[in-house]
Amino acid sequence: MSDVRKPSHRLTFNDAVEVWKQYISGHYVQRIAASLDCNVGRIYEVFRGQLHPGSKLQAATELESIDKNLSAKLLAFIFKPKDAANDNQLDLFESNDR
Repeated sequence: MSDVRKPSHRLTFNDAVEVWKQYISGHYVQRIAASLDCNVGRIYEVFRGQLHPGSKLQAATELESIDKNLSAKLLAFIFKPKDAANDNQLDLFESNDR
């Protein structure tokens, strides 16, 4: 029996490449995280480029020989949180110095 108190897996660069490939292939984020024994938050850190930047480009390069359309789809993908009301939410925090 595994130790349930053991910390979850720390994603490597190669794991991050697999995250991109699985996600663009249609896998659910929760299932990707479960398959890698990590927190869903780590998956979103990969998507935001905070964890293992460059993994998206590497994944697209690896997909190029398998499926050019999927590779192009990955390169065009821009992560936007679903709960964001619009692209200009940071404008709410600008000062009103007039």
